[in-house]
Amino acid sequence: MKMFEHFAFRCRPTWGETAEPRWSSGRPVVRNPAPIAWWYRMHPHLLRLLRVALVLLGIAPAVCSADPPRMWRLAHVVTPDSLIGRTAAQFVTMVNTRLQGRLVIQVAPAGNLGSDEQIIRGLKLGAPEMTLISTPMSTVEAKFGVFEMPYLISTRAQMKQVAEHPQVRAALFDRLPAQGLRVLGVWENGFRHITNNVRPIVTPEDLYGLKLRVPSGLWRVELFKTYDARPLPVPFTEVFGALQAGVVDGQENPLASSW
Repeated sequence: MKMFEHFAFRCRPTWGETAEPRWSSGRPVVRNPAPIAWWYRMHPHLLRLLRVALVLLGIAPAVCSADPPRMWRLAHVVTPDSLIGRTAAQFVTMVNTRLQGRLVIQVAPAGNLGSDEQIIRGLKLGAPEMTLISTPMSTVEAKFGVFEMPYLISTRAQMKQVAEHPQVRAALFDRLPAQGLRVLGVWENGFRHITNNVRPIVTPEDLYGLKLRVPSGLWRVELFKTYDARPLPVPFTEVFGALQAGVVDGQENPLASSW
């Protein structure tokens, strides 16, 4: 199984701002092993600036030089030294350098601003301004559950084709602006793996009775119920404690997250 990861952000215009933003020369380049994905929530005041606000590492709406820099937070639930944490830090470094103080982004890692679900709720209100997320997206829009289905994606090349297909993007992304979110791109979160302290998992039958930590995605829970496991949604930041305390027998995550 493959999952989406997303960067997200919410934009606020400077009060009374009317000037058109200026483009930098050329398209920004993200030198990162995976494409960065963003979202944003837009004030109606900014509708005409849509094309600029969505550009990766692009120029934010013009502000007067006397204005203080805007401060944004990019929240996620994994540790700073993880793959996602390091990529988020590199992204923030690139944006802060590119915008030369007009916008300053700080990373809020390791669930410091709450669980994925809490961050998404806060994002709609503008606190934090940015995030990245995968499985819990199906709690926002049920259609994202398609990426929780087993055996749907078998190779990275297939995942790339699916993620970049215009019909897939239209079906998944077009409904989100009404909820205050917009997906600008995607990256992969890796194939999912099950680890546990009871038995090897070779066939679906091996999941019988296993107390398994899963993300809060609606379809993920139903999937493991179908396999007669006992899925328990637990926030990512609480997984280690749940394993130590015996609340769950195992967990499923991409290898990068499990490691």
